Amino acid sequence: QSHASVRWHVIDWKSNRLPSYAPDALWQAMAEHDYLLQANLYLVAVHRWLRLRLGAGYRPFEHLGCAAYAFIRGIDPLIPGAGWVVVQPDLDLIAALDACFAPMEGAAHA
Repeated sequence: QSHASVRWHVIDWKSNRLPSYAPDALWQAMAEHDYLLQANLYLVAVHRWLRLRLGAGYRPFEHLGCAAYAFIRGIDPLIPGAGWVVVQPDLDLIAALDACFAPMEGAAHA
């Protein structure tokens, strides 16, 4: 089965009670609560899983999607995108974070 047109994403549902759910306020909440770090760690986990599952056919630029944060109190069905923050993967950062886990894996098998 070909996975050429399949992209895997992460969605994290947040119930934060914020004074505002405007885009700037959501990005501020992302920074204050370390959700950007969390998003990148989620993307590293998906990256590692896809590499394991798809093997040599895995292409991060094609298969690895984004990390989307849904601030459920700010979602408004009448306003497209309201309450959502989408973190696009930085493939260089994902590769660097992935490499940070490699020494730990070797030590676990020693």
